[in-house]
Amino acid sequence: MVETHVYGPFGHGVAREFQRADLEFYRINHFRPSFVVNVYFNDPDVDEKTDSPERATYAGSFSVFGHTTCVGDEGHCVEHLEVGRFDDRPTPPLTRAFKRVQVTDALRRCLDGDQFRITLIATTNPKAGAGFEGDLLDFQGLQLTSFA
Repeated sequence: MVETHVYGPFGHGVAREFQRADLEFYRINHFRPSFVVNVYFNDPDVDEKTDSPERATYAGSFSVFGHTTCVGDEGHCVEHLEVGRFDDRPTPPLTRAFKRVQVTDALRRCLDGDQFRITLIATTNPKAGAGFEGDLLDFQGLQLTSFA
């Protein structure tokens, strides 16, 4: 199972001189098969056949250890969205994840223009993805951060 997600073009607003850049993914859903995401910058032609870390536009990758079933008691995998200040319950196992990909060199290579495009290719083992319906990559926020 392979998915391609394209974001942009959008203005990046990154200063020409920076020390480090990170691409941050917020609230990643991992109640699905395990998967790997390869990140590409300014490459509308990349697809599952040309997906490779050897590609010049490759920016980095991250992986997610997925969970396709819950084996706990009722409510075990329910995420508590409203957590009180003194709530001492353990974090639920399926609390959405955060991932950071350091993309400093890749971002420097593509700062010629003011517009920017991000392509994400999510891949899972075909056997693991068999019977799974829905998006493999499901997250709620994406942020490009640069540090002077």
